[in-house]
Amino acid sequence: MKYKIYRIIITALGCAAFTACTTTNASKQKQIDRHYSEKKEISQPKINPWLVSDKMATTHFDMAQSDNFEAPIKKGVFKVDPLTAKSITAGPVNIITLKAKEDGFWWALSTDKIIYIDGRKGDWKKVAAYQLPKVPEISDEKLEAVIGRSYSDSASLAKDYDKNWAPTKLQNPTLRMLTGNSIYAFVDKDGNLYFTASGHIHKLRFTGETVDEVSVMNVKDQMAIPQELAKYIDMKLVPGGITGAQIAYDGTIIVGTIFGLIALDNNLTEIKDNLALPIEAFYSTYPPKGNTSPEFISNSFAMDEENAIYLASGVMMNKIIWNGNSFSTRSEDGAWSVPYKTGELTPTIKYGTGTGSTPTLMGFGEDEDQLVVITDGANKMNLTAFWRERQDNGKQLADAIEVNCGYGESSPEFIQSEQSVATLGYGAFVVNNIAPNAGGLRDFDPINRVNDLIFNVLAVGPIVEAGKGIEKFEWDTKENKWTRQWSNATIASTSMVPSVSSTSNIVLVNTYDPEKGWEILGFDWNTGMQVHEVNFGKTSYGNGAYALIQYDKEGNLIFNGIGGTMKVELK
Repeated sequence: MKYKIYRIIITALGCAAFTACTTTNASKQKQIDRHYSEKKEISQPKINPWLVSDKMATTHFDMAQSDNFEAPIKKGVFKVDPLTAKSITAGPVNIITLKAKEDGFWWALSTDKIIYIDGRKGDWKKVAAYQLPKVPEISDEKLEAVIGRSYSDSASLAKDYDKNWAPTKLQNPTLRMLTGNSIYAFVDKDGNLYFTASGHIHKLRFTGETVDEVSVMNVKDQMAIPQELAKYIDMKLVPGGITGAQIAYDGTIIVGTIFGLIALDNNLTEIKDNLALPIEAFYSTYPPKGNTSPEFISNSFAMDEENAIYLASGVMMNKIIWNGNSFSTRSEDGAWSVPYKTGELTPTIKYGTGTGSTPTLMGFGEDEDQLVVITDGANKMNLTAFWRERQDNGKQLADAIEVNCGYGESSPEFIQSEQSVATLGYGAFVVNNIAPNAGGLRDFDPINRVNDLIFNVLAVGPIVEAGKGIEKFEWDTKENKWTRQWSNATIASTSMVPSVSSTSNIVLVNTYDPEKGWEILGFDWNTGMQVHEVNFGKTSYGNGAYALIQYDKEGNLIFNGIGGTMKVELK
């Protein structure tokens, strides 16, 4: 392909305040520091005029699903007392807090309710709430009865969990539906919140006193299904079926399903188009051999300013075109589909054998290379980049590099992730989520490979050893390939989505340390040096449970934890 001669580069941080054990030696660090001291401002995806803000108005923060934000991060070590922090109880899972139209106000999304929050002047208080239909609420006392304790064995956790959180199991024995509530959401330019739950997409509005439902559509019962799948699955057993939601650059609502995409008007009253991907997108070989359960789409999608949609099924990476009236998978329209590597079922955390990541876009505007990035499904995953523009020579794959996380030749059987690739400029950061074994975890439905996700996310770290390993890569625009930047095989990333501060050049992970308990750790984006630490102690208040790590414009931590959301002034 023809490249434009333009290089986007990143500003440097000063020397790290303190260090962690990384594979970057002193000599290499000096080279990296010199390299980044010459770099300029990085590019960001084009602002979507239909969103209330360019950042933190949608899951994964922007249209590219980059997981980077502009808020600054303070260097140093900070201790948090969760019992005295400003917090609002909800959940059990609290996935993200999105910006509202009113400055200083926020929408907090949890698995059981939506809360409108006043975060002005250092405050963090509930203004109004919307209880999700047909989802039993767990009282604050019962949430805190589990979260407020530290556990060292599964039996003790199971006793409290079953006693206090049993209503969620009655609602959905596998907890799959409940865990998927409110994951996919965005706030439009008028301040309306759209979110998905239990197979529906909802539109809410804050009226000044209450949060009211404006409209809702049942997506599960209307989504297109490949005809060939009818003999392999029973849709009655599919909980929810929604895997993403976004507002396109033309104002159309795009909803991802386990089979494809649905386009809706923004009043949620009309289906504009309904797409099911071809049967080959759900099986490594078709007709299937052995296990006939399909590899559903299990992650959301990214969009560019031309309304192209980048969606990974269980075995294929896809570019789908939204033209304002309908979806197109035609090559003449610029669409493409290519297979990527898959692997075996992992013992913990991850669902299925394909990618665990939502596709992320890299390269914007006049940037030299325009890519879409995932981690593939191989047992030792590869950071995989595809050219966004269709390649007529068939070489859609730009490059793939095996993630090692600094283990060298002594790496574990699985290095895999259920988290997206966090990106900034041409840098990409990945984590290993896979615990070495599943002893002490629960699996309610081994046939359909659906774990008790909430119990397990409580157990990984304190009870079950967490998977370890983080790694940073950089895309080389001259050589068109990935290069390794730094790695750390000692850091556990349990389940939270990592994020990056573009202002401070710090990447953040949620981890559990046997001595200190739950922590947020921040690493210099360029060198891998540890420069930020927030310690919550050993109770589960510091467990992020699948959520995104966020800070506000003043540098306060907005922590979306299991059992609630809290605002912490770090000082």
